[in-house]
Amino acid sequence: MKKKFFIIYVAIAVGLWTSAGYASSAETDGNEYKTGSISTESYDSRTGQQIIAMAKQYVGTPYVWGGASPGGFDCSGFVYYLYKQFGIDLPRMADGQASTGIPVNMNDLQPGDLVFFSTYEPGPSHSGIYLGDGYFIHASSGAGEVIITHLLKPYYKERYLGARRVIRQGVTAILDITFSAIRCVTYKCG
Repeated sequence: MKKKFFIIYVAIAVGLWTSAGYASSAETDGNEYKTGSISTESYDSRTGQQIIAMAKQYVGTPYVWGGASPGGFDCSGFVYYLYKQFGIDLPRMADGQASTGIPVNMNDLQPGDLVFFSTYEPGPSHSGIYLGDGYFIHASSGAGEVIITHLLKPYYKERYLGARRVIRQGVTAILDITFSAIRCVTYKCG
């Protein structure tokens, strides 16, 4: 009996320690979208590169309001569709996407991080995917298609809200192990 509780305690502690370490490594500056610096240790660069490679294949795809397929995308539909191809479930709308993952400072952006802007309404109303070297890819209603734009382009620089990292290495695996251990103890697995 004591062994069961000890294993459950350790599994929960590892899960909480892991998730707390990722969450607490970012410092907010009073704005829920802009953040302080975080470590890139948790960043999965391979998946980030794969996502941006796939994203670039859609440059020129038509902008379609409410679109979330290769036939046409809106901004959040483009992000939603791409990440789903890699098994990452995100909210469908930009404002929901902006509250997912870990906040990232602009200086710490990595390929595959999500970037957010306030465009046609207050708060996050436009989303894109950071490519590297200051560029991001997004479905632009103004251009009428998926395009690549620099973050410092005046229109976007003035409307930039912040970024989130949803591609992380290790957290999912550790949490899966944690919950597997709890399941095993609860259901007497070997």
